Parts: sequence; structure tokens; C-alpha cells
Amino acid sequence: MVSERQRAAAERAARVKALFEKGLDDDQIAAAMGSTRDAVRTVRFRNGLAMDPAAKRAKLVQAAKSSVRGRASAERAAQIKALFDQGLDDAEIAAEIGTNKDTVRATRSRLKLALPADEVLRRRQLAARSAGETLRSGAFPSDRVRPAPDVSHLYRGRRYDRVGA
Repeated sequence: MVSERQRAAAERAARVKALFEKGLDDDQIAAAMGSTRDAVRTVRFRNGLAMDPAAKRAKLVQAAKSSVRGRASAERAAQIKALFDQGLDDAEIAAEIGTNKDTVRATRSRLKLALPADEVLRRRQLAARSAGETLRSGAFPSDRVRPAPDVSHLYRGRRYDRVGA
């Protein structure tokens, strides 16, 4: 025994199938039936009908765009690697290929292109000299000893204040 609801659903599915086989896409079927695109899509999926042609074209276009993006990204990575191998730093590479130095740094990181330790030291020493500072051999600016901040005001009147108690 088929209920009224099941009969209406079967009729709706048959109508969607007939319109789909005529070559209409989900939007056109929805307009013809006075329904929504999502309702048509649900009926299609439940009845094993393939994707509508417009959505299939949209997916193909999206895939082509991502392929172009991927190819451009691969070309840029190859340029960055070649310039890095020539000894240019991130800012110089960025200026050469017309991008941001953060993009160059991120691409180098992804490609696992790192400077040797002696080159890092040499560049830091050059930067320090241009700033008028001098570095000890093997020392980095970040190695300078800084006094610890005074935080004693945070502990006044608390048990940390008492010595030997």
C-alpha cells in the first residue's frame, strides 16, 4: 500500500528525471517545477541521476583554474629556488620576481631551502656593521644578555615574600 506522500515523491522523481533527460540543469528544472534547486538536486541524488551539466562545467572550470594556480605556484617556486641558489636574499628575490618577501620566505620554508649557518652569521654581521654595531665572533644580536625585569611588586605581601618561613 503506497501512501499519498510516497506517490507524490515518485511523481516528482519521474518529472525531475524526464526534465533532466531533456538536458535541463537543476535551476531550469526547479523553475519548471516551481521548486528549489536544492530540492531538485536531492531528488537527482536519491534516484542516481548524474550531476547537472552546468554544475559539471563549473567543476571543470574550477579544476582548470586550480591547475593554472598550481602551475604558477610551481613556476614561482622554481624561480625562487634558482635565485636562492645564486645567493640572493629574500628581499632581493622578492624584488626580482615582483612578490612579497614573506611569500619568498614561506616558499623557501616549504621547499626546505635554508641558509648554511656560516652564511646566516655573515649576513647578521653585515647587518650589524651597517647599523654601526660590532659583533663578537660567533655571537648573534639575540645573544646579548638582558637584565631580568623586576617583578617583585607582583609578590609583595604574599607568602613568596617570606624567607625561610
